[in-house]
Amino acid sequence: MNEIEFSLPREESISQNVLVSTGEIVFIKTATAKVTSPANKSGLNVRLLFDSGSQRSYVTARLAEKLELPKGKQ
Repeated sequence: MNEIEFSLPREESISQNVLVSTGEIVFIKTATAKVTSPANKSGLNVRLLFDSGSQRSYVTARLAEKLELPKGKQ
């Protein structure tokens, strides 16, 4: 398994991670955590998925609804 990262000059900043697998099993890192709603202070146990190549973080619509999170524009 090889990971390759490269970048262009800052004015053309693009970053890319590439994962090459040669038949090996690739696992994604996970963890469990308790998250607390800022609106109602209720806590929920959730599973987190870690993607080291991602530039963003996501939450399911179902969890956002349970935590009473405001909807953003994307």
